[in-house]
Amino acid sequence: MRARDRLGAVVLVGLLWGTWAAADITRSGDVAGTVKSEDGTALPGATVKLAGATLIQKEITQVTDSRGIYRFVNVNPGNYTLTFNMQGFTTKEVDVNVNVGRTSSIDVVLPLAKAAEQVVVRGKLRSWTRRLPSSRQTTASRS
Repeated sequence: MRARDRLGAVVLVGLLWGTWAAADITRSGDVAGTVKSEDGTALPGATVKLAGATLIQKEITQVTDSRGIYRFVNVNPGNYTLTFNMQGFTTKEVDVNVNVGRTSSIDVVLPLAKAAEQVVVRGKLRSWTRRLPSSRQTTASRS
């Protein structure tokens, strides 16, 4: 009976070991990096989108933390496009290849956006007449 207990314990340990080893197999990779301005300042709150054919959804979106760092974890292997965007800065796209068990590091510098807005103000002032107490009339007009 004692040999039978030992055999059962060995089989149990073997099954647990096999399950643990199988769970340790990596089938995905990560994408991480920083987003900074041209002067090297971290850009917290920048939007980073990961898009590619191997994603279940159309895209995954992350926002950079207070140090300008972003991270996408457990990404299936394949080719992706990262889009970096922040108000006041130029949008930038970068292609990335994700490999199994690896972290693809993509650090990006976003240049300031060029001012391309034009504001036009148009108005019209109507003619008006005002009577003065001395019965003189004053007329003013503006175009």
